[in-house]
Amino acid sequence: MQTSPTTDELVGAIVKQLRQSLGMSQDVLANRMTRPGRRWHQTTVGRVEAGTRPLSLSEAIELSNVLGVDVPSLYTPADGAYAKWLIDLRAAQDEVERLTREHSSRMSAALRVEGELMNARVRAVEIAGQFGALQAIADDPAEAQKLADALVAAVGGDPREEDDGKHQATS
Repeated sequence: MQTSPTTDELVGAIVKQLRQSLGMSQDVLANRMTRPGRRWHQTTVGRVEAGTRPLSLSEAIELSNVLGVDVPSLYTPADGAYAKWLIDLRAAQDEVERLTREHSSRMSAALRVEGELMNARVRAVEIAGQFGALQAIADDPAEAQKLADALVAAVGGDPREEDDGKHQATS
């Protein structure tokens, strides 16, 4: 469920847009906002822009001077575009988080299944080898080899012979 942006989030988006339109980095803005008794860091600017740190009145006055706007401009977007942008951004961030969790879960499951498949193939090859050995003892060795080869082919090949590109033959 989408919610409207908070005042601090709206102010943060406006501050970020103004700062970026001036070609100013967060570090530069932080340095310009630092005064005796008030130390701003790049992280302070980041938290203000994220809407997680509200501005005091004296900071809003100083910030408006640094950004070259009047104080009400920090709190009032020119139009509803900022609010829509924040709502869209929040929805996109939520979707990225959801898909990241889903991807992680599916990758874990896929790796588990891949491991189980590899173990089943190894076991099938081992059984095929044992069957081939027993058959060779009891009957014709050529026929035993055909049977063993057919079983190995049926399970997708001998995984012990697969080359993943890490082990190159040297001559």
